[in-house]
Amino acid sequence: MTAAVDTGSADPSPGSGWCSFETPIGRCRLGWSAKGLTRLCLPEHTPTRAIPLPDDAPGFVREALSRLERYFAGEREDFSGIPLDLDGVEPARQTLYAALCRIGWGETETYGSLAAILGQPGAARAVGRAMGANPIPVIIPCHRILAAGGRMGGFSAPQGLTTKAELLALEGVVPEETRQLGFGF
Repeated sequence: MTAAVDTGSADPSPGSGWCSFETPIGRCRLGWSAKGLTRLCLPEHTPTRAIPLPDDAPGFVREALSRLERYFAGEREDFSGIPLDLDGVEPARQTLYAALCRIGWGETETYGSLAAILGQPGAARAVGRAMGANPIPVIIPCHRILAAGGRMGGFSAPQGLTTKAELLALEGVVPEETRQLGFGF
């Protein structure tokens, strides 16, 4: 994985930065503050420019990149212990993201079951909205949340459901509707 600070970003605060890295699904970008990871941008239709990893990047950024490299190589990976900076994210969503991080490699839940786990049955749409606002996908694994009946549901990252299916496939998960597509239905 080639990691490459975004000198074009607006006056980053000390200890913060951006880098990009190549994956089998395209070039991703990773942002951080002195407190933890702040963003993971999945590949866009138009590739972004390479942003080198600065020599003074915090150790947790290097660790995250190492784990992401293994993840995108199809290896079972756990991102717990990587610090996240969710300043500006409302507390209810932070609680939801913490619950989401407990869903392991190759496991899935539905929007409704995640709402029930949080003690808010019937809040599946609110869960879906929170997934769409997730600033650090993959590490906060919103791709592991499916619609009722094992259907894909939505995915707000660039290339939408194609990206979600690719991430799930890395983990050996094939949602029902993609199985049917493979049989030509």
